[in-house]
Amino acid sequence: MSLLERDRAVSAIEEVLDRARSGDGSSLFVLADPGIGKTTLLAEARNRARGFTVAAVTCSEPEAVLSYGLLAGLCEAAGAPVSRHAGPAGNPQDARLRRYVEILDWLRGTASAPLLLAIDDLHWADPDSTELLTMLSRHLGGLSVALVATVRPWPAAALDRARLLAHEGLAAIEPVGPLSVKASEVFLSERIGS
Repeated sequence: MSLLERDRAVSAIEEVLDRARSGDGSSLFVLADPGIGKTTLLAEARNRARGFTVAAVTCSEPEAVLSYGLLAGLCEAAGAPVSRHAGPAGNPQDARLRRYVEILDWLRGTASAPLLLAIDDLHWADPDSTELLTMLSRHLGGLSVALVATVRPWPAAALDRARLLAHEGLAAIEPVGPLSVKASEVFLSERIGS
């Protein structure tokens, strides 16, 4: 099955993967309303990441209340030695900083193959993970890491972070709209026949 009217998004995916291959990591956020094909584009990113270690997670609304849930799943998928628990009670900012340093140190020490961090439905991520992911995105330059995440316009917290990163030149946002009538006809014909 073909990806219809998604050339710009596929080019943006290729660019972030090429940058990671050359040791200059970056982030790409694929922005679209529900049902437009964000997950399909993320699957395309995974297919195009030949030679990459791929760590993929999908966020879900019920799990958005689990502190560091997204980050723990992503680290587990990537093989990063980061604990799921914050450790002893103390200052939450200290725990956040400790996790950030652990993950960044691990990313800096992982040079055997480029790494793709593929995150579906980032809008459902817990706030702690979103914050740390934003911090990590600021330091991907010089690393062989591509971060590709899908996001809806709402809830807005993740998109707001992505926009801030894009404004600072640290990430790209690729908006994806609905298919045209002609492309919709081709899409339906490929799946159910004429």
